[in-house]
Amino acid sequence: MMTKSPKNSIQTPSMPKLSFKNLQIREKICRGKYSVYRAECNYTGQSYAVKVFPYKDYRISPYYTNEKKLLGYQHPNIAFPILSLDKKECKSTADGIQYPSSLICYEYLPHQTLFELIISNDV
Repeated sequence: MMTKSPKNSIQTPSMPKLSFKNLQIREKICRGKYSVYRAECNYTGQSYAVKVFPYKDYRISPYYTNEKKLLGYQHPNIAFPILSLDKKECKSTADGIQYPSSLICYEYLPHQTLFELIISNDV
């Protein structure tokens, strides 16, 4: 069953509110329809997964809009989405040009991807 988590459940009074401004991208961890990067918080060193949804025809991706609906909900079988940003200029690794994109930050699960798990026959 999916449950709504309390606001700021990952925050403590002594640490600044998590935002994309205090996340540093470290490496690309998944390449599919949308790229996912491992990012670290500048204050805590904690890792997060950041999924990038490039705009399509100068509009927010409908996939982003759909995934953003999960923000604040928890389920034991999915990564917990923590925060989102509707528009940010992101530099493409392919051509170095800035493109508008939407971002969702998830808890980081440092194991296999779902595809790797399925093909390893551990499912």
